[in-house]
Order: sequence, then C-alpha cells, then structure tokens
Amino acid sequence: MKALYLTVALLFLTVSTAWGQSDTIKKLANYKGADYHDMLLKGAKQEGKVVWYTSLGGKSYKTIKAEFAKKYPDVKIEVYRAGSRDLSSKILGEHRAGKYLVDATETTPGLMMLFREKGLLMPYTSPEHKRWPDEHQIKAKSGGVWWVTDRESFIGLGYNTKKLSKDQVPKSFEDLLNPALKGKLMMSITSTGDRVLGTMLKVKGNEYVEKLKKQQLKLLKISGTATRDLIISGEFVASPTVFRNHALVKIHEGAPLGWEPMDEVPTNAGGSALFANAPHPHAALLLINFILTDGQKILQKFHYGMAWKDYPFKRVYPERGMTVKQYNQSLKKWNKLLRSIGRKG
Repeated sequence: MKALYLTVALLFLTVSTAWGQSDTIKKLANYKGADYHDMLLKGAKQEGKVVWYTSLGGKSYKTIKAEFAKKYPDVKIEVYRAGSRDLSSKILGEHRAGKYLVDATETTPGLMMLFREKGLLMPYTSPEHKRWPDEHQIKAKSGGVWWVTDRESFIGLGYNTKKLSKDQVPKSFEDLLNPALKGKLMMSITSTGDRVLGTMLKVKGNEYVEKLKKQQLKLLKISGTATRDLIISGEFVASPTVFRNHALVKIHEGAPLGWEPMDEVPTNAGGSALFANAPHPHAALLLINFILTDGQKILQKFHYGMAWKDYPFKRVYPERGMTVKQYNQSLKKWNKLLRSIGRKG
C-alpha cells in the first residue's frame, strides 16, 4: 500500500501549475488515501506558495497567515483581503481577463454561490469534514463539498449598558416596539440590516414592520464595527444589527456594551473553497485543511462562532435554498423596505 500511495503522490507532484489542468486537480481534490496530509505537504513544498483571497477582517486573517507561515515555512502564503464586493470584482475580473492567480478563498456564502454558478470552484474532500454537521457541508452532486462553514458571525441586539438596565433590554423583536425606545434605535443599511429585516419579516410579518416604522429608526450606511462603536459612545441606545463577535471584543475590554440574541439570529457564515484550476492545488488544499484545524482555534480567539458547536439561540441563514439571483433580489427587496421605515442619518 505504501508503494501505491507513493505512486499516487508522485503523480500529483507532476501537476502543471498552468490553468486547464482541472481534471488532474479533480483527482487531487477527491484523494482519500491514508497519506492525505503528507501528500499535500510534499506537493505544496514543490509548488512553493499559495495565493489566498479572503473577506475575513481585522487581525483574524493576519493571524491565520502568520500561523500557517510558521507551520509551513516552505510554502509562501500571499494574501489579498477585501470586502465581499471588491473580492467579487477582483476574482471575476481576473477570470474574464484570463489572469488566473488565486488558489483558494475564504468568504461568505453569497460569493461562494456566485463563484460556483460561474464554474470557478472545484468540490473537494477532506478527512476534517467529519466534524461538521450535514447542514454545514455544502455538498456537490458529483461528490465532495463545495465548502463547509468554517466560521459564523451572529447578528443580534447590541445595547449600551449605561443607557439600558437589564430589565429594559429587549429580548425579542416585539420588545423593540417599546415606546420608550422611540428615536433611540439605529440600523445599518448594509446587507447586515437587509438580512435582519428579512428575518423580522419571516418571524413577525409585514404588520410588525409597519409598527417598527413608528419607532423612528435612524438608518446609517456604516460597518458592523462602526455600528457597535456608536452604541458604546451612547449616540444610540441600541441596534439589532450588531455582530456578537464585534461586541465580545469590546465587552472583554470593559466597554459599556451588551449583546442579546433576538427571536432568530441571522448568521453570516464563511467557508473555504478551492478554485477549479488553482495554480498551486496542493498548497491550496493544505491551507484549507489548516483553516479547518488550527484555523478553528484562531477564529474562536476572535470570537467567531463555530458551525460544529451549539449555541443558546436559533441561528438562521437567509440565503440558504436560494440561487444567487433569488438572494440578490431578496436583498434588494429587504433594503428597499428598510429604507422606507427609517430615516437616513
């Protein structure tokens, strides 16, 4: 058997880094030999580097890069980090121009769905997948997975603990209608706010949204961390568009901030995927497996949720079951409705 594994490994080591080798990469992506990790490492050392595009923010992706480089010093890791919109433009633009540079990506399902529909991704298998529940393995009909959920960000109510006592803190969408909160709430009019409103519609219906309009919501087109910081400063009492991981960072620093899940918690998921004609496929899979092992510990240090863990609230994923077109249409509908019930700041 050792001779067989060596033969297979040597076959993979002959893979050209040029595009157009998707058939060979497919065999690599579906390899299940006992020497899986050793085979990837040997191939990655020959390839010499991996190019990783990600929408992970803050210090999390920098720490993953640093720890990967420390563990695998013979494999140079090159990283491009951007928000979802810029990441999409870069990858699709490179594809149209015939500049195929990227090996692997870690980003959100909306982008993953787009890349999959464009034929840019390659499903793969990994011995690490056994830890993930089936609903967090986005499986390909031909076998393997397109990606698994390797991190989660939970959206709920961030509130200023100096402005609201514990008994005043809203525990549900219905509690947000408290007259005492009129003019004191804000929501982000990014996709975060859109997803929250979509969840409110699902749970409470159109009648609830009309009632929410009377609360004179302030609408701001700002990031998740900026939303959190406005709550900490006391400019607004609370917002249902605050990420739990963003909140926990400041809570642990002693900021006057609390976080509360609502009826259902819209969840931003992230996953890692292999590109169909990755120039450095062994290194790409080595990095993806690193994210599914050591990377999970790193992401937890930055307060990301883990798909394979249980939490005391109901997680929902608004994009699930939709095509890219359907999801984009839903986001536009939710955004239009959100803008109609609040006042822009």
